[in-house]
Amino acid sequence: MPARPSDCRRSRSPARYDSYKVLDQTVSHGTYRSGRWNHRPFQSLLLRARYGTAFKVPTLSDEFQGLSGFYDFVPDFANCARLGFGPADIGNCPAPYDNTQYFGQQSGNPKLQPITAKVWSYGFVWAPLGNLSVNVDYLHWDISNEVNTQSALTLSTNDYLCDIGTLDANSPTCQEVRERITRGASTTPGLLGQIQTIYTPKVNVSNEQVNAISAAASYVQDIGAWGRLTFAVSYSDVLKHTRRAFPEDPVLDLLRSPFFSTDFKSKANGSITWTPNEQWAGTVYVNRYGRSPNNVAATTNDYSAPSAGKLPAWILYNASVTYKPTTKLGLSLLVNNVFNKMPPLDRSYPGTSGSPYNDQNYNVNGRAMYLEAKYKFGAN
Repeated sequence: MPARPSDCRRSRSPARYDSYKVLDQTVSHGTYRSGRWNHRPFQSLLLRARYGTAFKVPTLSDEFQGLSGFYDFVPDFANCARLGFGPADIGNCPAPYDNTQYFGQQSGNPKLQPITAKVWSYGFVWAPLGNLSVNVDYLHWDISNEVNTQSALTLSTNDYLCDIGTLDANSPTCQEVRERITRGASTTPGLLGQIQTIYTPKVNVSNEQVNAISAAASYVQDIGAWGRLTFAVSYSDVLKHTRRAFPEDPVLDLLRSPFFSTDFKSKANGSITWTPNEQWAGTVYVNRYGRSPNNVAATTNDYSAPSAGKLPAWILYNASVTYKPTTKLGLSLLVNNVFNKMPPLDRSYPGTSGSPYNDQNYNVNGRAMYLEAKYKFGAN
């Protein structure tokens, strides 16, 4: 087993240097931070900023997982396109190309480098009243060498994009596709051989950058004999999210490339907590997940394609009630998804789809209720 620091490090002292061995390879990396800069121009306003670096060691499984095999199915987008069926019409592509069975292989990679990052942020905290606080921050992450196992679906799609010329056949991505997808001999004029094996080892992704804004506010209102109300809201919005899989590849704008990322651009939540006394408290939460691309937009990577678009926001409500019969014991009833709200309906999925929703973004768990007891041992 290689000697190594813990899996995630961020310099807590002004500077840090770590070195570890992976087989016969020595991997070293230094990190530093400037510390948080704070300036208070007047009592109610605090300006703040920080800068630092970080690195994360690839996990043991990422580095040393043995070669494993499995059977699975993947659409053969390249052959379907040659038959006249694009990614959005894959459900009508004839067998076996609509869902080709292949033998998959994956493994770790002991040559993986650490994931590194440069992180900086700046913002302010404003408290104009004793019971009101507002904070806003602008954040930037520049991440390099991310570990990723490229999915068979991504490889098949890239194979299609290379075949139709959207990606340069000599680009690193297309060369990678040819190395990882093995096809049999072609038996039909005009078509490629059928996919037989797909190999997906762990690799370092070259670069990812994210710019985001985060804001939050809290307000406490005393309501006399009725106790107090606490209001809290927060909001985050991704302003930029780019990724480059290989240094020679073009930078992908993930906010405008729905095939490569269907993440929510924005998220917001709010809560109201009523505390009538020291024993009882009740809270209502609302979580809003922003718009995301529908299936056609995600499979074609084109918002202008017929039926492509974005799904509406998904709003969920949770609630909880807590009772403390003693200072050490707390009893709670929690209800998630109070109104049993399902994901937004996506009519762009084909009727042959097993899951007519994006399970990377949404779930169909429905309403869930929990009873919880917490007891604090020791002194108060």
